[in-house]
Amino acid sequence: MYRFVGFSAMFHAALAWPEYLLWKTYLHVPNADETGFHDVFTSGSPIDRWMALVPVLYVGLPVLLGFLAARSVRRGGWLGRILVGRNPAPRAWDDLFWRGPALVVRLKLKDGEWIGGLFGDDSYASGYHEPQDLLLEEAYEIADDGTFAQGANPEDFVSLGSSILISWSEVQFLEAFDFTEQN
Repeated sequence: MYRFVGFSAMFHAALAWPEYLLWKTYLHVPNADETGFHDVFTSGSPIDRWMALVPVLYVGLPVLLGFLAARSVRRGGWLGRILVGRNPAPRAWDDLFWRGPALVVRLKLKDGEWIGGLFGDDSYASGYHEPQDLLLEEAYEIADDGTFAQGANPEDFVSLGSSILISWSEVQFLEAFDFTEQN
């Protein structure tokens, strides 16, 4: 929220001079007899055609700049580093699950039980400010010692055929591996 307010203030500061010129030219026009002011829109005076673009630019320019900034952040570009700093994610949790590639996750719960599975496209990790919950799209069988059970092919995990929802408050620790390393 603070970033949004900060960027909004920066856009208004950067656009203050053009906004003032538009206001002075079209909304605060001195009367011919210099006894007061009128605006071009209600007086019936001709308006330049490019003025129709002002509302579009007023909304569209910040949206476009925000899109480009977000893309730069996702790709690790120099603009992204300037705008959000070295780490755009506020917590390690957000950084781990924000990256995008599929992960194999193994968790040890506080009661000593091991659980694990695939964090892929259909998985979900809650983001900052929300409580840390993790939905793994595919749960894998794990032995009591924390090792993944192997399928017929030693590179395959044994799927339990279900998803699993985990609350971080129940987790002692978590290990995450790129899916390609495990498969």
